[in-house]
Amino acid sequence: MSRSLSWVIAVAIAGACGGGTTLVDLWKDPVYPVRPLTNILVVNLGRDQATRRIWEDGFVRGLGERGVQAVPSYRLFPTELPDSAQIRAAVRRDGYDGVVATHRLAIGRRVTWVHGYIRVRPAIGYGSWVQHYWTYWAGVQAAGDAETDRVARVQTDVWLTTDGGELVWTGTTRTLNPASPGAATREIVGTIVRELAKQGVIPGKRHS
Repeated sequence: MSRSLSWVIAVAIAGACGGGTTLVDLWKDPVYPVRPLTNILVVNLGRDQATRRIWEDGFVRGLGERGVQAVPSYRLFPTELPDSAQIRAAVRRDGYDGVVATHRLAIGRRVTWVHGYIRVRPAIGYGSWVQHYWTYWAGVQAAGDAETDRVARVQTDVWLTTDGGELVWTGTTRTLNPASPGAATREIVGTIVRELAKQGVIPGKRHS
């Protein structure tokens, strides 16, 4: 009974800790940037204005915690998404040394088969010879089932604004069952910013 109960508790804990964000398809230029980027224009390529602002504000906060001066593109282009020519003009005018561009990929599905398990519950027995009832513990087989997870994917690219506009870092985040746009944004931004600092694309030291 003890082993069965421990198994049930472990399953419950695993279910409670579901979700999470991981980085996949990660690439960094082995040469660039020569020094960490400190003045970045943040652009979300989504057409929905609310989503665009949530994402850009999230990255500005995350980068700011690393001492990076970051500006959301909606401050410069509040009514519509800028095209590449407008971004180049803003870079030349304001002197950004990098551009972070994000866009959401198609929502996917992941199906996982969860095997059945034995759970223990009390049962009542009766002995006709002794005419007596008693309680004992019986194992009951719980059937397996298929679980479907929503998989949200976001691609983030970091571009250098000098040396011909080199792509210096790109990665895709995969988030299972995002609770809300705001929660997903914080989790994804935190994951990306930590990796950018680790790779030396932005300063590594956190600022309070």
